[in-house]
Amino acid sequence: MSHPSGPQSAPDDIVGRGPELAAVGQLVPPAVETSDVLVLVGDAGIGKTTLLRWAAEQARAAGVRVLSARGSELEADFGYAGLHQMLRPALAHLDELADTQRLAVLTAFGLRAGGGAPDALTLGMAALSLLSRMADDGPVLLVVDDVQWLDEASLGTLSFLTRRLQGEPISLLAAARGEAPPAALVRDATVVEIGPLAVHEAERLLDRQPGAPTGPQRQRLLDAAAGNPLGIVELTKALARGDSQDTSWEPGGVLLTDRLENAFAGSWRALPDDTRRATLLAATADQRDLDELTPIVGSDLAIWAPAVEAGIVVLHEGTLDFRHPLARSGVYRAASPEERQAAHLAVAQALTGSPDRQVWHRAAAAVGPDELVAAALESIASSAEDRGGAVQSLSFYERAARLSPEPADRGRRLAKAAFVAMMSGQGNGERLAAEAMAASTDPGTQAWLTLLRSNLAYADLQPRFAAAMLLPLAEASLQTDLAVHALAMTAAIGDFANDQELTDRTADLFAQTASTSDELAPYRLFLRTMPDPITNHRAAADELAALLGSEASRSLNMGSILFGVAILVDGTEYMLNELQDSGAPSNLESWGSKSTMSVSIVHLGTAQLDAGRWTDARDTLSALTEAALTSGKLGMAELLALVGTAQLNALEGHYDQARAQAGRVQEVADLAGLGGIAADAERVHALAAAGEGEYDEAFERLRALFSADGDARHFHAYYAVVDLADAAVRTGRSAAVRPILDRARDRLLGVASPRLQLLTHHASALLTDDPDTAHTQYQSALGPDAARWPYEHARTQLDYGQWLRRTRRITEARTQLSAAKTTFDRIGAAPWSDRARTDLQAAGVAVESHHPSALDQLTAQQQQIVRLAADGLTNREIGERLFLSPRTIGFHLHQAFPKLGVTSRNQLRDLVAAPAS
Repeated sequence: MSHPSGPQSAPDDIVGRGPELAAVGQLVPPAVETSDVLVLVGDAGIGKTTLLRWAAEQARAAGVRVLSARGSELEADFGYAGLHQMLRPALAHLDELADTQRLAVLTAFGLRAGGGAPDALTLGMAALSLLSRMADDGPVLLVVDDVQWLDEASLGTLSFLTRRLQGEPISLLAAARGEAPPAALVRDATVVEIGPLAVHEAERLLDRQPGAPTGPQRQRLLDAAAGNPLGIVELTKALARGDSQDTSWEPGGVLLTDRLENAFAGSWRALPDDTRRATLLAATADQRDLDELTPIVGSDLAIWAPAVEAGIVVLHEGTLDFRHPLARSGVYRAASPEERQAAHLAVAQALTGSPDRQVWHRAAAAVGPDELVAAALESIASSAEDRGGAVQSLSFYERAARLSPEPADRGRRLAKAAFVAMMSGQGNGERLAAEAMAASTDPGTQAWLTLLRSNLAYADLQPRFAAAMLLPLAEASLQTDLAVHALAMTAAIGDFANDQELTDRTADLFAQTASTSDELAPYRLFLRTMPDPITNHRAAADELAALLGSEASRSLNMGSILFGVAILVDGTEYMLNELQDSGAPSNLESWGSKSTMSVSIVHLGTAQLDAGRWTDARDTLSALTEAALTSGKLGMAELLALVGTAQLNALEGHYDQARAQAGRVQEVADLAGLGGIAADAERVHALAAAGEGEYDEAFERLRALFSADGDARHFHAYYAVVDLADAAVRTGRSAAVRPILDRARDRLLGVASPRLQLLTHHASALLTDDPDTAHTQYQSALGPDAARWPYEHARTQLDYGQWLRRTRRITEARTQLSAAKTTFDRIGAAPWSDRARTDLQAAGVAVESHHPSALDQLTAQQQQIVRLAADGLTNREIGERLFLSPRTIGFHLHQAFPKLGVTSRNQLRDLVAAPAS
């Protein structure tokens, strides 16, 4: 945060907190130059909410528009509840949005029925457009409290927004209970931890309280509060009421949060009966807007006065807030079961305009099986699923199952919950599926659940367990579509496990299937391609091109399957074109499913790596690898992402990181029986070894990818044939590799993908002793398709240039070496760029380490924006393509023009087209 800090004078009710006030004050007013996202973290009652309220007051005083939301335990299952709170004042501009964005908002907020789940990316752009429109009238501060309880859909949209606020006069201030904010916000936020007050500050705050104790009671209270401001305030009240005689005040008695809940409960019990009832109803409804509370509680505002005086609730501009979430939970838990049941029924009766919440409260009031409530929950769950509210849908399906009197209904509803859990990446899918199988007697449901459990086991790195379920399922359902689904997964397992027996068995069963559904065409293509991607390349590539434009490819699962085929046949450009990718994993946010989306993120990162877009690839794969490395848990998608990241590190010269990541992959892959993935990690070790000059190690690791007879142990080994040939030449073992190359030529030339054929020609050129053959092979390796894979193309140019220099064809050598260095510079292959520079110098060309073009001064995002502007796109068109607001596009161009030495868009085309010196 570089802009001057805002007002920092502490109000009367805040003691200390100078650094925290300074950090929060920097967001008032929001700055355009930076994307300010600040998250306060700390224990309950530590003062986060007080700081948020102070910031909001300061912002309003400075003429800043404040939009606020608060996460809620009770609303955590309601999709987009938090987003609706935040955007409610902005909905006045809804008609100004594009139709697709307006419909996404209406669908997400339950204001429009039908149409399916809102596209998350479109909804994010709609939210950004609404906020940007509000910012036209002045800066905006977003304030979100208790973000840890924000519903998942709202949190996803908030995460989308935080990455796109730069260039907008909009800032976000949030607070989260605990030691860290949700992972979705960590990457783009400044995190400030709020700790306990210092001893002298705690004593000052205590002295300000009415009836502050003295003597031994004073120290007892300070010890119990442990520097927590809310603890000092509320425990002082409890002490005055005589509520401090239980063991909860003793050191090690109970958590401070429990003490505070007990303190608020004591204050609640002391209220008049009508205020007690109203406060319990408010705690049960968990609604802030007084207009929404009126049908539940009544319109007499005087009823709240005792609760306000007791410090339980706060009234402000038409809203009622509990002073702290612990006040709400303390009131709710202090009520008897009968009082809570009556409160839920009263709230349900009043919520005639909100069927989701009405049914939820009816379910909360149920004390036993109730089919009417269960059926209503199932209906609401289905509607929530259609709107993209996975967490809400899962919660409602599971609750419906628990209230189902009949085992069959319970099993069916648990099965639906398990499916939602799998598709949304929740961790309870296996438990729900196992419960559903135990409750269900229908063979079709049992088979479907077996497939679901297999998916979960596969994603959780239990491939053998998955295959053991899938093969019998496929054999028993060869006449149905279910067999195709099951066999597609066994084919993938056979590939990753490098299990030829499983691959062959899968192919045999697939030949016996009867499915002809157009919907499953992508699965059938995958099954035809996977057993032998080399031989099946040409037919698969043709069918892939046709299917990617079909209706089937628009399905979440089918699109992922087709991208898997694209990787198998080196059709990376298909995927990049299909996704209209802007180089960030956020492009896949619109797909909604975490589990399937994770696989597609790996595919996208792989395609970007192959296409020489290494910065994009790192950003894409980091969405999976960072979370996995932090948690220590790797699933299938995370394991594949870690392999890709390790390879990228090896190519960029980060050898220690590459080896550490490859070692972690091998450790996990070996335990899971995933020999194919372990082999990919072995190649990473070899790349790192070669980069460090350890060519003997590189040779041994790469030679192990082939059998004694020279056959590839996995078809991925052929992608390392150039590395193997290079290591062989450098260690004097060319003769040992020539049989492998002979087999590769027989296997690949004229049949395999252009990429594999180009690599084979390159390896042949390295290993031959005949000058004419070498020249011919290098020319073939630089064929018309070679530029599709920039790194491999540049390596060929480098080796060819070295060969030309050794044969004294210096002018031709310089051309090849210069082209190689330009590519290595562009993609970020620093070690290879250094090699090309050394060879250019040996060829008599004076070369500095790097002569950047003007564009190199820009960030990757700014370069992308400049290139699109040079193509003639308007700010709005660029924003639509890159999922940024037009104002942000204008901001980045404004920042880029001085660096580029231009003053208008018209000058960009020539600059972009100019080569680097």
